[in-house]
Amino acid sequence: MFFRCEDGLKKPFFALFSGNGKIILTSKSYESEQEMEEDIRYLKEEVKDRYSFETLVEANGKRLYFIVKTREGKLIGQSRMYVYDKNLEIGIKSVLLNITI
Repeated sequence: MFFRCEDGLKKPFFALFSGNGKIILTSKSYESEQEMEEDIRYLKEEVKDRYSFETLVEANGKRLYFIVKTREGKLIGQSRMYVYDKNLEIGIKSVLLNITI
């Protein structure tokens, strides 16, 4: 489920929730709601498999996270932090499952 909100500067962003109510992906801040809705539409229509995600390691090397970008390389969103590879992969599967809801 997508939840649309505003940051402290009144710029729109979205969060994607898993079935158990945890935030699994948070978008960047957008200049307009239209731009945000275009990225939500992109997620729903174009993100279909694991290859749409890039896995990264936090600077201190202790935690993992993933990001989602468009084919053109524009950042759409970032996951929460994970300690274990297994949990990160579960998070990616959850995004793939929940973006269609």
